[in-house]
Amino acid sequence: MPIKNQRLVWVIWFTIFTPFLIYSFSSKSEVLVNNWPDILVFLILMLIASLFPIKFFNTPFMPIQGVSLTLFLFFGMVIEALVIQIAIFSMLLRVRVPKEDAYRFPLNSLIFIGTSFGAGSLFYLTGGTVPINETNSIYSMILPIIVYVSSYFLLNNYLIYILKNTLSTVKIPKFFNRALLLQALTTVLVVPVGITLTVSYHWSGYLAIILVGIPIIAFFIILQLYNRSRRDARLLEKVSQFGHNINDTSTINDILLLFSQSCRSIFSSENILLYERQKNGKLHRINVPSELPEEMTSITFQDGVTLEVFNTKKSLLFHSKNAWKHLDPLKELTDTQSILSVPVYRKQVAGIITLTSSKPRVFGKVDLRLLEIMGNYTVVALQNIRQLEQTKQESIMCSLTKIYNFRYFDTLLKEQYNQDSLMYSMILIDLDHFKRINDAYGHYSGNKVLKEVASILRDLVGNKGVLARYGGEEFVILLDGQNSLNSTGLANTIREKLENHIFYVTEDLSDGKDADICITASIGVATKEEPSQSPLSVLRNADRAMYTGAKEQGRNKVAVYASASF
Repeated sequence: MPIKNQRLVWVIWFTIFTPFLIYSFSSKSEVLVNNWPDILVFLILMLIASLFPIKFFNTPFMPIQGVSLTLFLFFGMVIEALVIQIAIFSMLLRVRVPKEDAYRFPLNSLIFIGTSFGAGSLFYLTGGTVPINETNSIYSMILPIIVYVSSYFLLNNYLIYILKNTLSTVKIPKFFNRALLLQALTTVLVVPVGITLTVSYHWSGYLAIILVGIPIIAFFIILQLYNRSRRDARLLEKVSQFGHNINDTSTINDILLLFSQSCRSIFSSENILLYERQKNGKLHRINVPSELPEEMTSITFQDGVTLEVFNTKKSLLFHSKNAWKHLDPLKELTDTQSILSVPVYRKQVAGIITLTSSKPRVFGKVDLRLLEIMGNYTVVALQNIRQLEQTKQESIMCSLTKIYNFRYFDTLLKEQYNQDSLMYSMILIDLDHFKRINDAYGHYSGNKVLKEVASILRDLVGNKGVLARYGGEEFVILLDGQNSLNSTGLANTIREKLENHIFYVTEDLSDGKDADICITASIGVATKEEPSQSPLSVLRNADRAMYTGAKEQGRNKVAVYASASF
């Protein structure tokens, strides 16, 4: 709710509530003094009833209206309104409404003052009188009671509807909707409770609290436990479905997206902080998407709550900001109340999952256990994907030079470049007299030179083409969409770069001293000349140009294949 509207609510409440209190204690002081034990007992019963909200068709309600009906029928409209005010304030204090939502106190107070006086007035207008006694029985006021209960329900919901659409940014599109119907059904269930309590209290006094109140509260406790067990079963089913779905994902992004969607659905979390343990033993935060991103990033974490979980290896559950604000949280958590943070194990702490919400008391102990299960599913899936990607990468990469191997290159040509419409060029590079390096300095030094050559080629090619190790000391480059002139220019740049580069090696076969050497390369260039020409044919032409036009012509040269010359 906007600040100016909150201030307006406080002003209106003070203007109405102050006269209401003065009138209540001045006009009903005798009733309060003579009946305070009874009124106090009903207040306690109402407070106990408010501790056990239950859900009916996913609509929460509290069975306090039955108690308030008895209060009204015995002590009148003003006493009922006053007790309801105390009960409402007590309930809001119990749920620990944050300071920024303090306007909920006066707002709910105004709603129930309007509801009590509106419904009470209609009760009197339809012939109802209080208190209940031998001459004024409950059976003679069935119609006024029905009017009172119906109007109480409608007025309460209509005031909420009007105030939300007037003062709040969250609008309710329709007054008569499914939620209102479900609340009406719950009211129908609660009214018999109130009538039973009224009759029992009329005949038995305090004994009615034992005979009716306590069994009713026990019933609602059992019903609440039943609803919780059903909720937990539904959540466990969702978590199980998440475990099944995550095994069907094929990329890390898909896993993170599914994890994000499931957390927001199952736990109603607003922020999801996912941290993964790196090989160096430190935690890094992974961006969790609300929709699939193009690229995931990893950020060194600064979240004190997660750090506490990482150090203690124990889950943490906080219901309000006061409970965790000493843990030096991230700036983005300043509006957070509820936090749930759990470690995920894979022989050791493999990661931390932290969920947050701006509302107090959102997460419970059941959520903690379910999140631990989801975390284990997620970590296992991430590790499986990474192992699969690593295996796939190793199968297509040269383990020495960390560039593509010829098997990948050959597959690429056959699967993607056997199309007549494609234009491309190939550059084949052969290091001159490379065997002399192995013979003079050893294979370790030779391998070091090959790795350095691959690094130079990788920098020069960049994203202009595909670089692969052709075999031994030979490298091949595929340039998609490049003509002969551009390809020859790159080949000359490569030749000059290699010729002018100094390689530092160790004389492993002699005295082990460091040495610096220079190498050259013979390079062949070929471009697809005919639409029907196969990629292997272009590769053979580059090979011919390299041997015939470069190697046989003195090495350290670039030769371009031309059908008229070869």
